[in-house]
Amino acid sequence: MSTELIGIKKVESKLIFTKPIQIPNRLNLLTDPLINIQMKMIASCNDGDLNKLLLSIFTSTSTPITPAVSTAVASSASTSISTKDKNSMKRYNKHVKKFDIGYVIPLNVEKHIEALENRIKKYKNINDYPINNYFKINNANNNFIYQLINNELYVLSVIIKNYFDNNKDSFFKNNRKELFEKITNNLNYMVNHNNFKNIIMNLFTNKNSRHTNTIYGGCMTMQGHNKYSLPTTEEKHYHAAIIIRKYMQEYSIDFKKIKNKIIFNYFEKTKEFDESVDLGKIHFQHVLKSKNRYDFYLFLADELFPNIISLESIIKNIIRINFPELYNNFNIDLPGVKTNLSFFKSFAINISIPGNNDKLNEQKQGATDPHKDNNDCKNAFCMIVVFGEFEGGDLVLSEIGIVIEIKCGYIVLIRSALLEHFNLHVLNNRFSVVYYLKKTFYNEI
Repeated sequence: MSTELIGIKKVESKLIFTKPIQIPNRLNLLTDPLINIQMKMIASCNDGDLNKLLLSIFTSTSTPITPAVSTAVASSASTSISTKDKNSMKRYNKHVKKFDIGYVIPLNVEKHIEALENRIKKYKNINDYPINNYFKINNANNNFIYQLINNELYVLSVIIKNYFDNNKDSFFKNNRKELFEKITNNLNYMVNHNNFKNIIMNLFTNKNSRHTNTIYGGCMTMQGHNKYSLPTTEEKHYHAAIIIRKYMQEYSIDFKKIKNKIIFNYFEKTKEFDESVDLGKIHFQHVLKSKNRYDFYLFLADELFPNIISLESIIKNIIRINFPELYNNFNIDLPGVKTNLSFFKSFAINISIPGNNDKLNEQKQGATDPHKDNNDCKNAFCMIVVFGEFEGGDLVLSEIGIVIEIKCGYIVLIRSALLEHFNLHVLNNRFSVVYYLKKTFYNEI
């Protein structure tokens, strides 16, 4: 597989992107999900010695076991990192080594993914999945889930649990907790505002048979190439709302007066908006249908989306530190794409809104169906940031037999295009913001 950056260059998208630069001292070897119905831990070590971990199970081996990973950043990946940042990365790596926990699956998931999929396909209903036989992770440490290929470790998922705590390290800005709380307030305001809540439930319900609503965002404009996706519908709507507000301010008129006017003709004549954005008649008419819709899209444009974009500029450092080669290869400008996001170019906001207190709604609320994100880059991670006060919502990596407890403030990195995943039902309001690398942006094939 290769990644082509249209109009710039070609770089190879490769498994090495997911190789860690540091592993924890505490490692746990899990069973092989292909041959074991019930996943469990079969060996562990507290010194990070992968050789000892494997030899404790396999008393003899036909080939020598090579060192798992390098504890230093590869020179090719570190050339653009300042000395100050390198020192911060060393401190971070010491934390990983001392405090965090790694889980090793002795399996090349990429190689065996079809067989893993076939094991899951026999369960026709999500409620039939053998989750009781899965290995559950529910401790207070940051967790790394690895696959073992040729005696080397590659990361399948990472769960960061303390990122939004106060931290004096200059590499991690101290305002991240404040920003997290600001986004939390934005999200709670949105679902507790009756008019906004109704708009979300009526307009942004996805095809998911469970009760999750999704709003997409990220790019302001994408120009001229047939392999670029256009801005999302809601982004076009909030662009229209901004233009309407500008027009109202300039001509001192209120929404009631402008509601019944076909103002898109005015903008087509004066060309006072970015012509690369196809706003069109439908977007102006949609926003003008009610004052509530107009206010909602301005809320997205003025409050929620800017804060989500600010958060991305902070949490991208998790990729930068843990996977510098991946970061360097994807941290580029794309031709014709205008966005305020710095590394990821797209995000989605998943919203769990409680049903009407009937048992069916309670069973489905906030859950998602088993899926892979086939539009994501295969050899990269999406990042999920979890918000809200809720119970339940465990993340299930169904093919490899792992269940992960999820709480407010957790950040999950997952190979979303490779692994089938879903989350269990949720009680109360849960939100997640998902940042991802869309493969069509890079012409990944």
